[in-house]
Amino acid sequence: MMRRMEIKKHGIILLLLLLFLIYFSHFTSSQSSSLTKITINIPGELPQYNETGVQKWITGIWHYVNITLNENLQELTLILYKGSDTPVTHSITNYYEWKYDNGNWADVEYGEYIVKNKCSHGNSFYSFYIGINKDAINSNISSNNWKLKILDGNSQTIEIIDIAVEKYRLGIASKSPEIEFYVNPFTTINLSSSHPFGIENIGNVPLNISITYGSFSDKLSITNFTHYLHVNQTTWHYLIFHAKNLPPGRKKITGYVDGSVPHMYIIPVGATAELYASVRISEPYVALLVGHSGYELYESPDKEITFQYRETLNMKYNEIRNITVYLYGNATVSMRIWTENITLLNIFSGNKTIGDQPFLVNVTTLSEHPVIVQVKASIENITAYLHYEITTGSETKTFATRINVSPKPPPVEKPYNKTLITAIVTISIIIVVGYSIYNCIRYRRK
Repeated sequence: MMRRMEIKKHGIILLLLLLFLIYFSHFTSSQSSSLTKITINIPGELPQYNETGVQKWITGIWHYVNITLNENLQELTLILYKGSDTPVTHSITNYYEWKYDNGNWADVEYGEYIVKNKCSHGNSFYSFYIGINKDAINSNISSNNWKLKILDGNSQTIEIIDIAVEKYRLGIASKSPEIEFYVNPFTTINLSSSHPFGIENIGNVPLNISITYGSFSDKLSITNFTHYLHVNQTTWHYLIFHAKNLPPGRKKITGYVDGSVPHMYIIPVGATAELYASVRISEPYVALLVGHSGYELYESPDKEITFQYRETLNMKYNEIRNITVYLYGNATVSMRIWTENITLLNIFSGNKTIGDQPFLVNVTTLSEHPVIVQVKASIENITAYLHYEITTGSETKTFATRINVSPKPPPVEKPYNKTLITAIVTISIIIVVGYSIYNCIRYRRK
């Protein structure tokens, strides 16, 4: 009897030791697995971090979750959940689970938030191509109260990582002042902007970018343009204007920059038109002035005519100069020209010399119509004015060219003729010497 009790007692002890060894074996096995590195990023992008250094996970967008362990495991589970503990009731707003099992990849909870053929495993490296629903969080602000738990095949926790889940956000900004181009009328030339303009991705998802300029899109091109903009990336470009036979006038051209998420990165489950839509900004603006260099440009309110004239000129006293003004449009213009403190010599309109004023000019859109005014600066050191009055229909406008006339130049002193003076002095010396010799000879004879 005693012997049976001892055998039973030893059996219980051996069973407890065996259970302890099994437990200890599993415990040590799970404890031996540790996380070496983890990165979470949208394909082609760098990992994103919030202000406290926690990695971001953007809703509605595919991500690579790359995990490196200190050993090769045949089973690995990822659980992303909201809160400090795993929730009891699961939904897309609080729980996701994925698993690797001997070469097989799975979305355990929903079966939809994984692309299996883009997942990979090599040695102790595991790459999950996974994501979460676009409505995992409802607000547009980041939610820091999420965790990613990594478990081995025995459901032992390897690591728990804090995660900042953030709502997808499309955003672009232009970093440039207004771009200006100055073009002579009816010329063909390619002009580059004097400064570059920048396009910045201020959202949290990569964007496909396009820039359009409406009816001027075929006349504007962009240097070094890239159609893809990474998160937080700014690209810089110059704008090239291809001018060809443009009429005079001012134009304000609005550029539109559109950005959209590449479709390959959008999780189709629950995706709406909002996620596929583009974000647009109306920049950069282009100011185009077609006119003669150094001229002021007037456009009538109805854009019927343009008038170009010089605002200021400098002339020398007694100088005669032809001053040209230009009319363009589609109207008959009555024009009158007069001067102040300067002499008006002639007026030429096209190939005609103008006598009586006012005179008519038939302006067309085929070309500019030049009017040449010939003046003489007959008064020195004065400010003169050349006045123009143009009338179209019931509207009359007056313009003026200010002319600064220089003082009369001082008289130029003629230099002495040194050759003549030398000759006179030489002849005088010869006469004096000759006369002296003559007197000496004459007195000796006496």
